Amino acid sequence: MQEQDALSGNRALRSAPERGEKGGEDLTASSIVSRTVLGGAIVLTTAAVLWADSMRLEDRLPAVLHAVPGLVALLRDGLLMALVVAALVGLALGDYWSLSRRLGIEFSRSLLVGCGVGLLLLQWAGWAASYGHFQACPAWLRQPAATALAGLCGAAFVLLAGCVLRGRVNGSFQNVSFFTMGLLWVAVGFGFIGGLRVRWGVPAALTAVATCKSTDIGGYYFGSLIGGPRLARRVSPRKTWAGAAGAGVAAAATSLALTGLGWSMLSLPQALLYGLLVAPVAVLGDLSESLLKRQAGVKDSGSLLPGYGGMLDIVDDLLFALPLSYFFFAAVYHYT
Repeated sequence: MQEQDALSGNRALRSAPERGEKGGEDLTASSIVSRTVLGGAIVLTTAAVLWADSMRLEDRLPAVLHAVPGLVALLRDGLLMALVVAALVGLALGDYWSLSRRLGIEFSRSLLVGCGVGLLLLQWAGWAASYGHFQACPAWLRQPAATALAGLCGAAFVLLAGCVLRGRVNGSFQNVSFFTMGLLWVAVGFGFIGGLRVRWGVPAALTAVATCKSTDIGGYYFGSLIGGPRLARRVSPRKTWAGAAGAGVAAAATSLALTGLGWSMLSLPQALLYGLLVAPVAVLGDLSESLLKRQAGVKDSGSLLPGYGGMLDIVDDLLFALPLSYFFFAAVYHYT
């Protein structure tokens, strides 16, 4: 069964170029409306969550809840955002599990989602303890990088121990590798939004998400209107170099606009540089998920939103762009 699934995935990968020989993506009125509305809705929803997260919810708590250790501090450090992101990570890991199953990789979906959500929340709590207000936490939690590494190692150990105890030989290391990669890619990658929120506040998180997601729309329009040479024919036949250039233009324009409106902490030169750096990383994140989907022989990771696919399709560009954003902000505010 595993060999058949893998062979079917390889056949899908080999046939991908033939299915996408014609132009860029089809630019129709319905596709324009769908892509624009859904893309805008994602950014606006993110902005709404971040706005609510910044409204000092701790001041609206019933008096009895103020006695809960650390709760007020956690709300100040973005608890609402962390819970929303944890839900998104759970959905994205569910899509990752489905793709893995199509490749003959077998592990527990519940274990993957549980470990991923727990790992993300531990990372965020570590940033809150190190840079925020959350002081009612153990000392071992104050190093987010060490916490993430320990969580990954612990999850891999549990899964590998289960294979050993059940006497399972075939495919064990492939299963453990896919399981750990999913946690690293989705949970740890997305988890960097917690560092942005805790260290530099809502503006940094909003700048990262809005700039990154704008590459979707810019790449789609430029690629559809201009077409031209393919960017990665075997991985994603419809993506073009013109689309990649459009992603860069959209990211730079969005980052500059946020600074011009006073919604970003970056200066105009920093905003321009940031947009130009985020665009190729976001495109690589998109192509990385496309590589997995082609191997699995599917077009989308799920069917959560029409025109976008599953949650993993929606957040794939963020999974590399958020770590880059964190280190960019850290460099900017360390040296200025």
